[in-house]
Amino acid sequence: MNSRQQAKLETRAKIIRSASFLFRKHGIAATGIDAIMADAGLTAGGFYSHFKSKDALIAATLAGTLVKSRERLRHAAEQSKDPLDGISEMYLSLAHRDMPTKGCMLAALSGELPRFGKEVHGTVANYLEDWISYIQNAKPTMDREHAARSVATAVGSLILSRMVKGSELSDLFLKAGKTTSKRR
Repeated sequence: MNSRQQAKLETRAKIIRSASFLFRKHGIAATGIDAIMADAGLTAGGFYSHFKSKDALIAATLAGTLVKSRERLRHAAEQSKDPLDGISEMYLSLAHRDMPTKGCMLAALSGELPRFGKEVHGTVANYLEDWISYIQNAKPTMDREHAARSVATAVGSLILSRMVKGSELSDLFLKAGKTTSKRR
């Protein structure tokens, strides 16, 4: 790879990092290309040399961010005697709840992601399938439906907890998600 190709890849990564942060902070609809490019320290005119559309940027951002989320989930699972407990403790922690701009992109953007097309839906579906499969592999006695329920409980509990952050109810949603996950 020559230096020009390397520079283009680095610029693309910078755009994705900015989009990831701003999408989670303000939402996809409220975040324009101009703001993303400015946050990346670039001019808006260069956007289309990296992405064909905002939807393509959303899909690329999701793909990159979800790879990192997958790594965090697996690390948490590997650090615990029980993989599902490790995932629940990390995912449903106060720190994760309080960092929506760095935490799970699905939870941060759950209200917006259904509005996008096949590319975005496919990226989300692949991630969720991988999460479910990982749980099943880590806990061979668990069937697919139970693994899916664990994922749904975790994501739903985090979303609800963030909606009422700063209240006793917020903490209750995190605790309930963990408790439900431990009941197998």
